[in-house]
Amino acid sequence: MLCLYCHKEANQRHHIIFRNKTQCGTDNEINIANLCFDCHYQIHHGTNTELKKKIMKVCYDKIKDNLDDCWKGKIKPKIIRILENQ
Repeated sequence: MLCLYCHKEANQRHHIIFRNKTQCGTDNEINIANLCFDCHYQIHHGTNTELKKKIMKVCYDKIKDNLDDCWKGKIKPKIIRILENQ
């Protein structure tokens, strides 16, 4: 399996829409991005904001046609509203 962003070996499963109280992301496979350790680290802990934005854009492009399968909350999270309007 290859990293969705850099195409190195993927060994991390990243929830594109986070599973926190704000975003209410699902465990649906469409909401999962296979990433290498470095790319996954950049999203959660990296300081290079431009690289983080590039990685997240590739992740968001993966889910853009299936947004309703990526969250389960009562109130639509802000990130879903933003992606719907792109």
